[in-house]
Amino acid sequence: MKIKKILSGCQFLNIAAITLWLSGKSSLKKYLGICKLEYYNRKKLGLPVKKFFDLFPNCQNQQTTVKIIPEEITGGLTLLELQYLSSIVKCYPIKSIFEIGTFDGCASTHMMLNAQFPEQCSICTLDLPKNKTDNDFVYDPDNKGFLELRRPGYYINRYVPGNVTQLFGDSMEFDFSPYYESMDLVFIDGNHNKPFIQKDTKNALKMLKPSGFLLWHDYFGIPGEVVTDYLNQLSNNMQIIRIEKTCLVFYQKNE
Repeated sequence: MKIKKILSGCQFLNIAAITLWLSGKSSLKKYLGICKLEYYNRKKLGLPVKKFFDLFPNCQNQQTTVKIIPEEITGGLTLLELQYLSSIVKCYPIKSIFEIGTFDGCASTHMMLNAQFPEQCSICTLDLPKNKTDNDFVYDPDNKGFLELRRPGYYINRYVPGNVTQLFGDSMEFDFSPYYESMDLVFIDGNHNKPFIQKDTKNALKMLKPSGFLLWHDYFGIPGEVVTDYLNQLSNNMQIIRIEKTCLVFYQKNE
């Protein structure tokens, strides 16, 4: 009887479900997060949502170079998010990028690999010092364990050595002033605690050139989550949009 029930349930499985099951808890959690986002979108909760190609029409039918499959256990970008980020720097004249939260360097590596003007493109990426995973930098309960998984700049050193400037420091104390009004794109994927994301956003806006792009990661759209609540509140004063089927949020500086 049990075998019969199992076999009858197989009709509801598909390749995606099997792949997620085999990939482990991290991949499944991320997939469920995207499902929750779509649920809240249908209920008209949270940020407005647009399709990627509606926001970035220049990227239509452009092929991006994806040489690295992100390791889902690290909590990094999904493959779709990585493709979208790569497409933006390939299809728009972006020559200066600042990333807050390097982790293993997967995002910066892909942006450099796909830059429309690779010889002119400059990427700076900020991460915690290699030996700092203790309470000096930890304000949210999950952060210490997450930081212990990181391999700072691993992909940068492997694929684009010398092309990306690795900076180390706490973004709450780091001096961003040399980069003010000089960036075409800023990508925020750092500490998720409210004081950090507030200050990271404030500094990102100061770093952007007019018409520059700002992207945040890890907007799960679930009320009570810090990134979600902060960006929902920020949307009262800024036109920010979630990119459909991702945890990416987009803003373009218009002054």
